[in-house]
Amino acid sequence: RERGLNPRMREQLYPEGLRIFLENPIFGEGFYPSSDKIQEWSTVEQIKAVLPARWHNTVIQLLASCGLVGLVCYSFHRIQTIRLIWQKRKTDIIFIGISLFSMLLMSLLDCHFFNIGPVLFYSMALAFMEQWVLWIITNVVSVIMWVICMTRGEAHAAVMVIMWSFYLLNSINGLRV
Repeated sequence: RERGLNPRMREQLYPEGLRIFLENPIFGEGFYPSSDKIQEWSTVEQIKAVLPARWHNTVIQLLASCGLVGLVCYSFHRIQTIRLIWQKRKTDIIFIGISLFSMLLMSLLDCHFFNIGPVLFYSMALAFMEQWVLWIITNVVSVIMWVICMTRGEAHAAVMVIMWSFYLLNSINGLRV
């Protein structure tokens, strides 16, 4: 029977993930569980061979894969993230915090913290939230890159130099504040 994009699949996945957690409560079963059900439910053979099983809920994913140890570590990280946002209540950091919070809510219906795109967003948001030095480096490199393009006579390069220069000034201001 084709399971593909069955929206009711989570009703079968969640109890299976919790069953695996109850069998291995301390450390979980790992990211490649021995459960045949999760592999049977995956529909693309190439993906099944490379990516770990997905329980489509970050909490269940952590419990089934990493057990209570993983959930405690994740909870500690989450508390540290909240503290970081709370300590520096500036508009840009609050905006990043809201974005991260929406990602957390979506992670109750999928495992966003186990997919490369959302993880990159999350990592960069946390890194750049307080790392104005990284923004300054990024902007300096961009200005240099566009200055080189401008000296080669590329169209619109001068506008890009101006834009990235303002970004650079903004990041220097962010470091100052």
